[in-house]
Amino acid sequence: MCLAIPGQIRALDAERRFATVEVGHVRRSVNVDLLRDDALEVDDWVLIHVGFAMSKISAEQAASQIEL
Repeated sequence: MCLAIPGQIRALDAERRFATVEVGHVRRSVNVDLLRDDALEVDDWVLIHVGFAMSKISAEQAASQIEL
């Protein structure tokens, strides 16, 4: 079983390959290459697994995951 955690994008690099993502008041850099076809923007939510953003999710989905 894999564990993915929701994080909110706070910044994107110039090449849009990495994003600074906030998870529980901690910011870290994650690779967003897998989501090249999604129009990622600051404040979007993504699911993160081992340093990679795996999918874009809604704020409601993120809140539900955080609550669990």
